[in-house]
Amino acid sequence: MAGIARRLYDGWDHFARSLRPELFDGEPFAPDRYVFRGMSDANWRLVSSFDRQFPGHVDRGRLSSALLRGFRAASEEWLDREILDDEDRLLALGQHHGLPTRLLDWSTSPYVAAFFALSGALTTRGPAERHVSVWALHLDAPVWTADLGVAFLPPAGGGNVRMRSQGGCFTRSLTPFASLEEYVEHTSFRGTALTQLSWPARDAARGLAELEMMGITTARLFPDLDGAARTALVRVRRRRGRGTGARPRRAGDDGHHDGAPVPRPRRRRTHRARPRAARGGRGSGRPHSAARNRRRPFTPGARRDLITP
Repeated sequence: MAGIARRLYDGWDHFARSLRPELFDGEPFAPDRYVFRGMSDANWRLVSSFDRQFPGHVDRGRLSSALLRGFRAASEEWLDREILDDEDRLLALGQHHGLPTRLLDWSTSPYVAAFFALSGALTTRGPAERHVSVWALHLDAPVWTADLGVAFLPPAGGGNVRMRSQGGCFTRSLTPFASLEEYVEHTSFRGTALTQLSWPARDAARGLAELEMMGITTARLFPDLDGAARTALVRVRRRRGRGTGARPRRAGDDGHHDGAPVPRPRRRRTHRARPRAARGGRGSGRPHSAARNRRRPFTPGARRDLITP
């Protein structure tokens, strides 16, 4: 496929040892040659939040501009004029707070991208045999310019701690195409603009353990309370091995296969009182006595259906 190269590896170890020979021809890492994006499912395309929310929209440019104008007008009370007048910074801020934009997040580090791919595989539902991938965007390809339709926005300074921790940067699409793959395929460029590196998601826990040795953890990439919550979730998933090739649920459980067998729920029993005539006493054919109506002592483990939490 013109403009896009794809590589498939046997597992995390194969990916890790092949990364530098594949992208740098065995030379030392050069931070100005690529940016990287991790995907927890290799079948997902490079599509922005705007294009996911408004699929097939005819005039993407007009609608995305209208969203940005609305966000700018509603934010004047809280933002400085310097940010309001900087369209790229305003888009990045809007995306951070849930505004659908045509930005895609990238990182200057392939291992940070791998972290997002692997942690996503552990914490989201998906087929047990799926693959994860790291996309490499070739910065030297001439297609990444605003004049042709996709602009590269380099890492920005400022007080965004997350962006600095993740080596964050963006691409901004101005094209009529929903995904970057479609855009690249429709250009006349015959070199490589994108490379997809994929391997089985079952190695997620192993890969995350090695990334932790490098200091790449949720707590480092998200140095705030959100990061603390994500750290707890990823650690639990790593222990359980969720999404790493564990036996999937049986067919018919609930249609989802997240790699963790889930027991069927126990059916709650309800106590049905016997008719008065069956219990004895007035109006029944059985003898009435104080001994029959005396409260019985509680026995642990007995009649659990009468116990409410």
